[in-house]
Amino acid sequence: MCPTTTIPRKKLPTALQLIPHPPQLLYAEGQLSLLKTECVSVVGSRKMSQYGREVIHRVVPGLVSAGLTIVSGLAYGVDAEAHRVALSCGGRGIVVLGTPLDVTYPASHWSLRQQLLAAGSLVLSEYPSGVVPQKYHFPERNRIIAALSKVTLIVEAGEKSGSLSTAQAALEANQVVCVIPGDITREGSLGALRLLKQGAESVASAEDILEHYRHPPAVVVEQLHLNGC
Repeated sequence: MCPTTTIPRKKLPTALQLIPHPPQLLYAEGQLSLLKTECVSVVGSRKMSQYGREVIHRVVPGLVSAGLTIVSGLAYGVDAEAHRVALSCGGRGIVVLGTPLDVTYPASHWSLRQQLLAAGSLVLSEYPSGVVPQKYHFPERNRIIAALSKVTLIVEAGEKSGSLSTAQAALEANQVVCVIPGDITREGSLGALRLLKQGAESVASAEDILEHYRHPPAVVVEQLHLNGC
């Protein structure tokens, strides 16, 4: 394990300091300099389909080539795949855990976490060592994922997907929510389709997303009202 650094609230990125219920501090392993880079959050279903995998392999390389840091949560499915693809392209990422740094969840992603750190990535948590992980820690960490990035990209999301809470947090932090359109017949697309109906931006390429890093947004998307999130 890399040495752990504690980052107090006053030294966090401004966007993190301004969100509702900001973290009072973060525990970190890896390259703190990534907190000063342009980031894009890539999140979605834990039950990623082949379509979702193809989307990630199509979109993430372009984001990495443009110099963006990929932010996600190391969960099964979309989160982990986004980091794997970024690594394969020579990119770096920020992982925000829903557990203390001394726990990797899921445990099977310990190797991926070590690969990310070896490649110059950053792992963050707001929970001190020894804290027993709770279910509510994971939606709590989603607000940090969202606040670190100008754009949050949703790749597949069912009606009860945790990534919907990340979308809500992104809007509360005045960030942009982009959604990859999905198959209307698949349950794994229903949450993402609902986001689109409520005003999130439909994107189909890295270029669509990169436009937000070149120009300030002309329109502020109305906050989505997500039941149960």
